[in-house]
Amino acid sequence: MADLKKMAKDIVGLTLLEAQELKTILKDEYGIEPAAGGLS
Repeated sequence: MADLKKMAKDIVGLTLLEAQELKTILKDEYGIEPAAGGLS
């Protein structure tokens, strides 16, 4: 099983460019689109 704490730490540490690349990979390779907007 994946080390979820490490994964969370890695995600939090992403630069904006890396986060954008991750979003593109998730969309193109897995069909996953992040939700639009944010918490109010």
